[in-house]
This record gives sequence, structure tokens and C-alpha cells, in this order.
Amino acid sequence: MKKIAVSLLFIFAMVIAAGAEGNKPLKIEGFDTPESVASDGTYFYVSNMGKVLNPTAKDNDGFISKLSKDGMIVERKFLPKKGNLNSPKGILAVNGVLYAADVDELAGFDLKKRKQVFKLSFKKEETKFLNALTKKDDNTLFLSSTDTNKIFEVNISGKPFYKLVIAGVKGANGLKYDADSKKLYVVGWGADNKPDGEVGVIDMSGTTPSYKTISPYKGFLDGIVLVDGGKKLIFSDWIKFEKAGVLKECDIASGKVSDVPLSEPVGGPADIYYDSAAELLWIPMMMEGKVLIEKRFAK
Repeated sequence: MKKIAVSLLFIFAMVIAAGAEGNKPLKIEGFDTPESVASDGTYFYVSNMGKVLNPTAKDNDGFISKLSKDGMIVERKFLPKKGNLNSPKGILAVNGVLYAADVDELAGFDLKKRKQVFKLSFKKEETKFLNALTKKDDNTLFLSSTDTNKIFEVNISGKPFYKLVIAGVKGANGLKYDADSKKLYVVGWGADNKPDGEVGVIDMSGTTPSYKTISPYKGFLDGIVLVDGGKKLIFSDWIKFEKAGVLKECDIASGKVSDVPLSEPVGGPADIYYDSAAELLWIPMMMEGKVLIEKRFAK
């Protein structure tokens, strides 16, 4: 029986690998409301908010999964090693530490020791919806707070602290920083559960950050990645709370938005990740408990 199980696992791994290397989309099952995908260059990680979609709940049933590059789940509940998180959303790996935005605090875990090494509370901000993360540099992250329409800069070196970058971004959600241009790209969920979230950019090159929209497109916008040498953005739009979500591509210079072809609509396309080397999009299907992996330029 043991030999049969090992053989089946080997066959399954080969099927997954073949699909990941080709143009066939892959769907990985077994998650609990997956919200975000990140990678440290060797493994991939998926944040699980818990069995019930309640992003602001401190219900102690959230966790982080660890996957191989070919989509195999290495360990379903990898972090924390003991206990649970609450409703982790955006995750980001920086210098061997995986950071996770969890309701009203930012947590960090050493990936080798699986030990928590960072904790920063945002309770005084009266937020219950810390969301997306992006790296500014090895010492600094940007973090969105969707329910308070704010974006923060977080120091992760030495004594942790944060400061406000900008307020008033409607449902501030997905973030991506471009170090070359010193611009922070952001997509919004919208205000009062209306699909009026925007695609915008914050110019960080001056003494005071300034925000502007770069496209007339609006929706329930969630994840964002920068592609084509910083010339384009790919972002996700839920459309509605059903299996109807899509990915869009935005030309930064013109603001023109076009479709990113997918094999199927997605139920809750959340904080996406782009593996540029393999040209693979990793898309959390939040409402379906799955992660979809697709070639960006599928034939």
C-alpha cells in the first residue's frame, strides 16, 4: 500500500510539473480562503484566511501554506509552526522572513526556523483590514489598509515602526513599488462596497507623496503586478462576488486597459503573483479555495 501511495504521488507530481512547464493551466485545491501568493525564489507561499470568508475576524484559524515551484503542496499548514494566525492576507518574503498582514498587525516569520521574528501592531489606526504588501528596499515595506483608505511605510530593520504615506485612496488594496522610477502603484477595492476602485500611482520621488489615477477603469480591484520592464500593470478585478473575476492589463503611459486571457473566470481573484522567469501567473481563487496557475502568454 505504501509503494502504491508513493507511486501515485510521483505520477501526480509529474503531471503537475508537465502542466507548469507547458501552457496548460493548473488548479491547486485544498486551501481555506486563499488570499495572497508570494515566493522566496525557491518555494511559493499562500495565505489562508480560514474556512469562512471574514477578512476582519480574529478567529484564530488562518495559516500559510508552502508549495513547490511546480504547484505541489509541500506543507499545507507551514506557518505558524504552532498555533494559527487570524485572517492573513498580503504576504511577502524578504531576506528569509515571510511577512503577513493579519487584521490589525504585521507578523514576520523566519522561513528556516519557522519562528516568529517580527510583530508590529496597527491597533491605534483603528484598522481591521491590513491588506497588501510590497517591498521598497531590504529595510522597508509598504502596507495598505483597505478599510481606512491608507497606505503605510513600515521599517522592518531594527526597532519596527511605521508612518503614513498617504490617505484617501478608496479601498487601498494591491501595491507594487517600482524602485527605478520611485513610484508606488496601487489598485483600490472601492468605497462602501461599490465597484469604484481605481488604478493609481503615488509618486514617491518628492518630499511629499502625490497620488493620481492612471486609467478610467474602475471595479473591485485587488491584486497587482508590474510587468514588461515597468511599462505595464496586471491587476485583478472581482467583478462581483461570484465566479466572474478577471485579470486586466494596463499600459501605464496611455492608461489603456485590455483583457488578460484566462482559461476560466475566477471566483475572487485576490493578491496575484507573477513568476516572470516562467511567465506564470499565480492567482488565488479566494471564493473557491483554490489557486490557479496560468501562462501569461498561453497559446
